[in-house]
Amino acid sequence: MNKMGDRKKIDNKGEGRKQETLDDNQISQMIQKAAETKEEGTRLFVAGDFMSASSMYKKVVDLLGGLKGSEKTENERKRLLQAGLLNVAACMMKMGEWKAAHTHCTRVVEGDRLAVKGWYRRGECSLKLKDFTSASQDFKEVLVLEPNNKAARNKIVECEAAIKKVSEVNKMFDDMLSGNQINDPGKAKSVINELLENRNAEVASIGGELPNFHVEYAKKYGRDNKFMLLFRAHLALAFDKDKSVDAIVQGEITDMSDPSIMAKRWGNYFEAAIKCENVMFGEIFPFNEKIEYGGAKHFQSMKNYKVVPWVLETGKTHVSLGCVDFSQLLFGMYVDGDSSDPTIFYGIDSSLVSIVRCKLLHRMLLKDAPARAVLQVWFSSGWSQLTLEEFLKAGRSLLEEGSLNQLEKTLVKHWIKNKVTLKAAVDGWTQGLQESIVKPYTPCANLRSEVDRVEYARYILTGYIFEEDEPSLVCGNRTMFSVPLSMGVSKTPDENFFYTLDIQGMANHGFEYVDSLKVSTDKFMMTKMDMVKEMIKQRKLKMTFETDVVTPDNTALLTKIKSLDPYTVDWSNLGDYVSKEKLLLMAQRCSGEETVHNLHLMNWFTRIVGTFILDYPKEMMKGIVEEHYKRWIDYHSMMLQMNPLYRTLWRNNTHFTSVKNLTMCMLAAEYKDKFLKDMFENLETNIQLRVYEVISYNPAVLHGAFTFADITLAWNLM
Repeated sequence: MNKMGDRKKIDNKGEGRKQETLDDNQISQMIQKAAETKEEGTRLFVAGDFMSASSMYKKVVDLLGGLKGSEKTENERKRLLQAGLLNVAACMMKMGEWKAAHTHCTRVVEGDRLAVKGWYRRGECSLKLKDFTSASQDFKEVLVLEPNNKAARNKIVECEAAIKKVSEVNKMFDDMLSGNQINDPGKAKSVINELLENRNAEVASIGGELPNFHVEYAKKYGRDNKFMLLFRAHLALAFDKDKSVDAIVQGEITDMSDPSIMAKRWGNYFEAAIKCENVMFGEIFPFNEKIEYGGAKHFQSMKNYKVVPWVLETGKTHVSLGCVDFSQLLFGMYVDGDSSDPTIFYGIDSSLVSIVRCKLLHRMLLKDAPARAVLQVWFSSGWSQLTLEEFLKAGRSLLEEGSLNQLEKTLVKHWIKNKVTLKAAVDGWTQGLQESIVKPYTPCANLRSEVDRVEYARYILTGYIFEEDEPSLVCGNRTMFSVPLSMGVSKTPDENFFYTLDIQGMANHGFEYVDSLKVSTDKFMMTKMDMVKEMIKQRKLKMTFETDVVTPDNTALLTKIKSLDPYTVDWSNLGDYVSKEKLLLMAQRCSGEETVHNLHLMNWFTRIVGTFILDYPKEMMKGIVEEHYKRWIDYHSMMLQMNPLYRTLWRNNTHFTSVKNLTMCMLAAEYKDKFLKDMFENLETNIQLRVYEVISYNPAVLHGAFTFADITLAWNLM
């Protein structure tokens, strides 16, 4: 929400209409007609005919939205337009249509952020929708405008009490899902029952009805050459959807004899696993010093893990090692500190391509390129003509400035010179999908809305994202699909923007579902990109990028980082590729007095016996699957009942790519604490295992922070 003093009025436009400028006579006639229509609506409302009344009020909105008169008529037009929207919302609320009412209230407060009734009624809608945090925020906006509003104050107390109860239940269910003991099951049950009073419980299940997402896709886009990928995925999911637990377990037993599956399970510890005899569950294999970073032949164009919002304070320096990009800045929370100096972001990556991409994106921001153009270069396989022009402008600017080294110049010149067709880009995007029959498309089986299923499938099959419409795309992304052969690298296959975006986490940071997941994501990311642009424009944010490799022997780099007195250092998942001794040695060498080190670990479970269902004897597998299915159903039910965004996105019945993914997340949770104790010993840490998510690159990611300083963690992450 905006702070007081930073409020501005924005005119509400009529649905589907361009803004028209009419003379005062015409505007006055429209206003008169709208006033008469409003009176008729009020008569129907008083009579209790809310459906007919809402139709009248909607006509008021249609009559006045999108018009623009002179000062003489404009105030009255806006007053009537706002009244129309508020009255539509009131009708919807009387009929129990809380989501529709919420949408109309949102239009009111977007049009006039001083509209007390808009904030209050939207708060009431959010309260009915069990979105207690949003409701509390709206009622607080009422208090900003009317500090003595007792009704709003009472509603805030109600919201805060509900938020506390939801937090308690979330913790209890997270413990249940992770296999941790619940201290007070009776309390959990009573809290749930109280929160769900007067609400029909959502029934969660596993398997069952499967949406024909391939047919839905074909209705809009036809049976193009990518359609068979969807058809194949649907066929595989349909084959498994009604399997009994016994049949699932038999499939897992068969997989035990497949060397490729076991090699993937153990990763770099396959050889150690084969040699070991009589190992105990929870045993941690010693770090394999022969591990080499697997990304040497590939570069990433985006992060492949959910980015947690950072608190970015002015005057502080944030270092990102293995940065790939600067998405921490997109999802960050900017706060003013004691210093008037800018927030500093120092990105380092061993990949030349990733660093040059960062420099080009940064230059586009400095050149005030439209947010959509920057997002397309960053994340989309296809570009519009405007994006291409802005990219070329930024590239030439970098070359003229003379700040690039020779290799960087060569790459930028290559991108300026070499074109990529849309077809080549789409073919390059889907190349990595061939190896996985089901995983990329599993969300299509689980998204509740047909629109979301079709649009998600379209993104997976084309890589198009942040486009105004597909016809506007004219060429492929040169930074993704055109790299000199002499460099010997290519884009990482199977990338997905939604592996980066933590939708559920961002719900507390401005993400709101409107119309569809694609539309909501577009709106959210445009806002975030504009925020970063504004920070740069106001000189509150400064970025630098460098190609380098962080190792214990690279003392020059570690010394340089330490000299910056970094507020935070992000190690990406370097902990998967170096021993704990080397990681902690490097972290200590570059620490300032209060440095917090962030990291995520994606391969940690390959070192531990018992984190994978195939580690267990055949006779134990059925019990494991049944127990973890039960935990998932309990968790999924709770989220459907209590979280409006989650309920909007996901179907009641869940389809899994494989039972391996779900059980891996839950089995790994049982050994998380032991692994972290072994890795960090007595250091201050705050590292969590993410709950299983339908859209994720890896089902068992550890993420969080550690520090050598005498401080309590969790303050730098929101």
